[in-house]
Amino acid sequence: MKDKYESNIWKYYLYEFFMNLWFILPISVIFLREMGIKYGQIGLLEFTVSFSVILFEIPTGVFSDFIGKKIALFFGSLFWTIAMVMIGLSSTFPLFLIGFLVWGLADSLMSGTKSAMVYDTLKALKRKKSYLSVRGKSRLIIAVSTIIASLSGTLLYEIDSRLPWVFFGVSAFIASFFILSCKEPYKKNSGYTMSNQIGHIKESMNFVFSQRTIRWIVFYSALIILPFTIFNNIIKQPYIISIGFQVISLGWIIAFIYGISGIFSMFSERIEKHLGEKGSFIVISLVHGLGFMMLGLYNIMPMLALISLIFLSRAYKDNVIEFYINNHTSSDKRSTVLSIQNLVVNVTGAVYVLVGGVLLDILKMNHVLIGMGVITLILSIGYIMFGYPKAHASG
Repeated sequence: MKDKYESNIWKYYLYEFFMNLWFILPISVIFLREMGIKYGQIGLLEFTVSFSVILFEIPTGVFSDFIGKKIALFFGSLFWTIAMVMIGLSSTFPLFLIGFLVWGLADSLMSGTKSAMVYDTLKALKRKKSYLSVRGKSRLIIAVSTIIASLSGTLLYEIDSRLPWVFFGVSAFIASFFILSCKEPYKKNSGYTMSNQIGHIKESMNFVFSQRTIRWIVFYSALIILPFTIFNNIIKQPYIISIGFQVISLGWIIAFIYGISGIFSMFSERIEKHLGEKGSFIVISLVHGLGFMMLGLYNIMPMLALISLIFLSRAYKDNVIEFYINNHTSSDKRSTVLSIQNLVVNVTGAVYVLVGGVLLDILKMNHVLIGMGVITLILSIGYIMFGYPKAHASG
């Protein structure tokens, strides 16, 4: 019985490879600016993605739990294809807005579902302790994919600024078929009806807010994304150019950053064993808080090393938060709980990018970076020191 699930792992790796050919990664903001979109409008577009995720997050998580995780991932990939092609071929703000809305729908179908499917597959194979190892390897594959796409993305952009978006859409379409060929590792027996969907949402919501450890992790994950969300979605490309690099160099730089992040992710399991839950959260908070403060204080090329360190911390954060939530949640509600976590993250993230975009039109980029770092450091360390659920601490 277990053998039929073995192929899920390598198919999942291929799915991640094609879904992460982010040809748009080094040029997305530059492309939008070229189309006459202001920073505030870019913030609104990012808010639209988050709003769409907020709107569809929990229903799609329940859809995944009831209908199946591979079906949810398949449809997510198809909507992703539509979104990328639509954005790439658009020229006006309203059309960009619709494209970003569809992007959010696609994201809501996939968020949490990938990690839930991996965890359920490993559980069926009686290898659930290998979760961090498998996710670490997937991060390496994602890094390789991102390196290829980043290097190609700037070249495609030089040929035609719309090509990176179209190519990304095509790669997502290819990815959909790998996930569709997987074997569903877990499927709820009860029928999919409106009444049990609502009941499942209530049950999962109650679990999240009554289970102290899950509740703490969910709110921490929403708090810690403050600086990275604004930096990655709006500031990253202009900042790298501001410290002395050229547009054509963005492909190499982003390829390097994601490459080392992927390699580093393979060591997540070993690092977590040494740091434990609380130690992991403290290190992540220090890197994010102090790191963005330093970026704001110094506009010099060596800051590229610090950006790389922040991305390493972000990759580790994503791995351990997924692991802790999966570890504390049963299979029948795993996708929904992860969707609730992603919902909370997207609600806060939507506010962050909207406010961040407006602030960047008013204040200097350096001041915004320093402010984000200070706020993150104070709030996250304070939250750990005074709110961490000691009874569930691991070390």
